[in-house]
Amino acid sequence: MVKGPKNTGKSMFTRMVANRLLQKYRRVAYLDCDIGQPEFTPPGMVSLHVLTEPIFGPPFTHLRNPFRAHFVGSTSIRSLPLHYQACVLQLLETYRLDIQYAFDLDEEIHDNAETEEVPLVINMFGWTKGVGAEITRDIEASANLTHVFTFDPDGISQTNEDPKLEEIHYTILEPIKPPQSDPTPADKRALMLMSYFHHKPADSATDANGVSNEGRPIQWQMDLPLCAMPPWEVKWAETFDRIILIGNGSEDVHRTEVLRALNGAIVALVELEPSFTEWSSTREQHDSSSASGSIPYVQGTRPPPPSSSHCIGYALIRSVRASTGILHLLTPVLPNSLERAREIVMGEIRLPIQGMLDHRPRAKTLGQIAGVDYANTPFLHWNTGLPGTPGSKNLRVRRNLMRKSQIER
Repeated sequence: MVKGPKNTGKSMFTRMVANRLLQKYRRVAYLDCDIGQPEFTPPGMVSLHVLTEPIFGPPFTHLRNPFRAHFVGSTSIRSLPLHYQACVLQLLETYRLDIQYAFDLDEEIHDNAETEEVPLVINMFGWTKGVGAEITRDIEASANLTHVFTFDPDGISQTNEDPKLEEIHYTILEPIKPPQSDPTPADKRALMLMSYFHHKPADSATDANGVSNEGRPIQWQMDLPLCAMPPWEVKWAETFDRIILIGNGSEDVHRTEVLRALNGAIVALVELEPSFTEWSSTREQHDSSSASGSIPYVQGTRPPPPSSSHCIGYALIRSVRASTGILHLLTPVLPNSLERAREIVMGEIRLPIQGMLDHRPRAKTLGQIAGVDYANTPFLHWNTGLPGTPGSKNLRVRRNLMRKSQIER
């Protein structure tokens, strides 16, 4: 496990550890617990990967489909800390059952016992205080770790409190300062989302010659902006069993306003396991919604449990046609995977401003987005208003206010 505060070099060190392990093992498992700046997926999900090739370049250049993933719905675990913890623990269970001893991943069993076990590398988030520290400690106790690398001297757990932590070897590392030209976390998330929605996934795990597609540079389709790409057209009453909203304020969204919330939103496509205990009731709700054409949405619904569901990708709801019950979806998820999505979950992940613009030269010259003038474009405002208009200027953030605990007595 690699842990520590933000901007200390955790992700870079984790990549180095994974690359070194790949020199010794044929496969390395990578558990990405950083939902704010993930390594292989867009932000907002925890994911488990099986690596066979070294990792090079910034995250937005090596997107990949996870072995298993769960949608958390935010770039911070503050919104749903218990759901986040349940998702990580479920991925640890998936690693133990399906990956750790890779007899089902390899076509042949190797004589060298050292290469049969798949090691696990865990990249943690940067919240090292309060609830974040407690969740990290619980994951440490559940992961059967051998080594923990921390960039925070105070991040070493009290091994006397839990017998499971006594045999862990802790190493304290010096933080690595990022360069001044390094993009901000918000810029990195925007790059990741734009790379995700513009990338062209491989049709299969191997090419026409049977050679693995893993490790090859991904391809992007940048000739068209998102507003000009042809979308999937789906009827929500026939396609999805449930529409779920999670995150801060989601429980206040009334049924009559849910389409407004979904319009232009990024949603997770979730597949349910056949063993899902609520499957029968969910199917009954779907059948009744399909018969009436109503929206399969119930206010205040909890997120699907990670033990019986998983996220197969993201989709952008580019538009909503309430009169016909149709959603227009943009997603890089392949059709054979898209058809398995029975639920869509909307969280706090938002489309960056770059995804709303039209970068084609003619559109820039005419001052249009997808043939619509700037002045008539919804969701976007192109000027700061008249002088004195409330909200027309940047807010001044005061950072000189102190808490009671910070005041010296």
